[in-house]
Amino acid sequence: MDDFLRKRFHDFADPIDLCDKSGRVLARIARCTKIKEYDLEPKISQKEIERRSNSNGPWLTTEEVLAHLRQLEGVVPMLIRQRIAKSLRTTRRKR
Repeated sequence: MDDFLRKRFHDFADPIDLCDKSGRVLARIARCTKIKEYDLEPKISQKEIERRSNSNGPWLTTEEVLAHLRQLEGVVPMLIRQRIAKSLRTTRRKR
């Protein structure tokens, strides 16, 4: 990677989406980092972890969670498109 590209992409400080002409994301480029750069400590106390572990649920299996996420795959992009369209309509009215 030469200096020109690194500067052009702001030294890859944030992930970069590569999109086709319609705006569909084809790939995402992210900086490679060392695992030790991340703070992997839980953001909750040990007491809270134990409270959650001892709760009566509801509990979902991994497959149930994945099935739910698959259902959302079509819904989330649709909601994003609706918000963008609404924003554009609102912006046009203000002009």
